[in-house]
Amino acid sequence: MKKIIFILLSFILAFDLVAQEDGNLGIMFGGTSYFGEINQYIPFINPSYMGGIVYRQQFKYRYGLRIGINFVSLKGNSLQAMDRYERTLNQNFMNIFGEIHIGGDFNFRRFDLNKPKHYFYTPYIFGGVSFINVPDPYNAFDFAFPVGFGIKYAMSKKLMLGVELAYYWTYTDYLDKILADDYSSLQHSYNTNPDSYMVIGVFLTYQVFRNKPPCPVYTYF
Repeated sequence: MKKIIFILLSFILAFDLVAQEDGNLGIMFGGTSYFGEINQYIPFINPSYMGGIVYRQQFKYRYGLRIGINFVSLKGNSLQAMDRYERTLNQNFMNIFGEIHIGGDFNFRRFDLNKPKHYFYTPYIFGGVSFINVPDPYNAFDFAFPVGFGIKYAMSKKLMLGVELAYYWTYTDYLDKILADDYSSLQHSYNTNPDSYMVIGVFLTYQVFRNKPPCPVYTYF
């Protein structure tokens, strides 16, 4: 995990050396919702929390790089499930793990921290890939693929505030700590698909790097 964090920090510095616009570092926190064997459909029926640091680098007003290092807590309780079968499973869990992600943003409007009076907000969509540290009997790390949307707002020439909703497709079926072997022997589940989770979060960043403005030909792209 320490090596991965070191590589990501080096990656941030390397991007800033060649970037045309602003680099912003900050914090993110929010709520989480688990989907799996004991809750397949209902979001935030048993919410938990997440938090971490985020780095966002913007290019040409419309595109951006995002890198995050988070801790994520998920929990579930089959007694609170809406499905009658899930309530009979008599299962509950709490799982806390680390998550590192890298991805990209696309802004629907021009967004410019250096001109917050004119280009102060934009809705956006994003996607990427995550490494999640969910140790199970099979793997120490697994992949997840977050996608989502949000809105960000320039509070000043230095501060940016945003809120976003993300859905994480994962490659692990152990977020709820129910082993795949348990499906047949203990009849814990009829669903053997990988688990997933949702995050609704708020971030606040501060402009730590300000490089030369982009070429004017990119002003409206």
